[in-house]
Amino acid sequence: MMITLVSLAASAAPTVAAGYALGLVRGRRAARAADCRGCLTDPLTGRFNRRAVKAAMLAYGLGREPLGAIMIDLDQFKPVNDTFGHEVGDRVLIEVGRRLDALVPDRGVVGRLGGDEFVVLALGDVDQVRRLAKAVHRELTAPIEIGGLTLELGASVGLVHVQPEQAGCALQAADRAMYRAKLAGGGVAEHIDDAKVDDDASRPQVRLRDMRGFETTSLGEVRTA
Repeated sequence: MMITLVSLAASAAPTVAAGYALGLVRGRRAARAADCRGCLTDPLTGRFNRRAVKAAMLAYGLGREPLGAIMIDLDQFKPVNDTFGHEVGDRVLIEVGRRLDALVPDRGVVGRLGGDEFVVLALGDVDQVRRLAKAVHRELTAPIEIGGLTLELGASVGLVHVQPEQAGCALQAADRAMYRAKLAGGGVAEHIDDAKVDDDASRPQVRLRDMRGFETTSLGEVRTA
């Protein structure tokens, strides 16, 4: 199994990706230590980048434990960036990465996909993933202090819980849920599909969690409580 993990993760940078896959089995801190050339981490926040997240999905897909994927998009990042400048915006992103890292168990992954979009991957049952998604939203809704400024951004959070064989579709499903949460004005949305998670992007079913007083009808039509 270890050889399979290494070979599948080694698409673009064999030595580092192999070390990452090996480290992932031991925990994300070991994976970061294996990133000796810096090609798997985001240079600004120090969290994993898109390439590393994809490698993680391959590794998780070969495991036996269910996986939660949590997509995060900051609600008010652009106005902050435009008003106070990129230096403040960068410090906000660094703080968001730090807060997420503090929440996630060692065998989980915190990644920055680009801009103000982050992802959390964590092993566990569905209730554990839901609690983690709520904690992520709560932490990112709390004020951020930057150089004498008090900033309240908020976050739209989408989550999905899948079996290992569905790991390849988890990010897309979580992203659709996050988009529905953003359309509702923020909060936490869960992708619901009793049959399976698949690549069909038409009319995704989501359930908004009780974060900002939203609820949904059976097909994800959002209404305020």
